[in-house]
Amino acid sequence: MRFPEFRTLAQNLQLLARLYWKEFASPANIFTAWGGAYDLIYQDANKGFQYLNEYTIFLRLFDADQAEKGIQLINVLKYQRRAAFSFVTMLNNGKLDFFGAKDITASDDPITVRFGKDDISMNSKVHISIIAVGRGSKYLAPMVQIDGLDPSEESKQTVFTRFSEEGRLQVAFHAKHDDWLEEQAMTSYRRFAAKLA
Repeated sequence: MRFPEFRTLAQNLQLLARLYWKEFASPANIFTAWGGAYDLIYQDANKGFQYLNEYTIFLRLFDADQAEKGIQLINVLKYQRRAAFSFVTMLNNGKLDFFGAKDITASDDPITVRFGKDDISMNSKVHISIIAVGRGSKYLAPMVQIDGLDPSEESKQTVFTRFSEEGRLQVAFHAKHDDWLEEQAMTSYRRFAAKLA
């Protein structure tokens, strides 16, 4: 049995994934244009509004012209809401970028934040994979995969992250699930390839 807010949270996460897809695909996106991230608010079982305090997004690409490479990882973004500010960690061209964003209603007073390497993780309760399917620079609507909404934890997690001893982010995808995802991506491409012409 799913927890009562499952449906509203799942729908909000689908919307969030599509917003981020638009951002990743835009040259003047929320990160480079003015800096920031999206809060996600959903209604819980008691009809109260709650923030989703953290999520991680994996942007991946299936290019039909390079199908032999499978689904490639392009970007990882971890969002975490804290009391004084929201914190974003993003893998960008192989390097981690960090930035914090205060709520627009917060005071203009500066804040000081300290953290060490043990405070940084790209894991969240909710992992969202956005899989762009296309060829060249033309894409179909993305496929969206969400891990972490099953309260029984019976469903297998499909994405795993950790930092190596050298501090490099390592991301692994569940092999059988990824094979299935590739099949879905290729099927979607073949079905709608005419739209990319």
